[in-house]
Amino acid sequence: MGEEVNSKVVLMLALLVVLVVTISTWLLLNKLNTMEMSAQDTQAAVVYDAEALQGSSQAGKVALEILPYGGGT
Repeated sequence: MGEEVNSKVVLMLALLVVLVVTISTWLLLNKLNTMEMSAQDTQAAVVYDAEALQGSSQAGKVALEILPYGGGT
């Protein structure tokens, strides 16, 4: 009976480790994706403003928006 309980504990611990690794990986990938999307948005804003400065009819209506970089933490 002791072996059966021991194997159940080992199985539960293994499942817990798999769950923690899965959640950690998902959170990391989600953060990386958010950082990538933020960088793409910043590049799009800069390109749009560069086009506006070249004589677009909306040159007075467009402002450069610098998005905060959340990579330090």
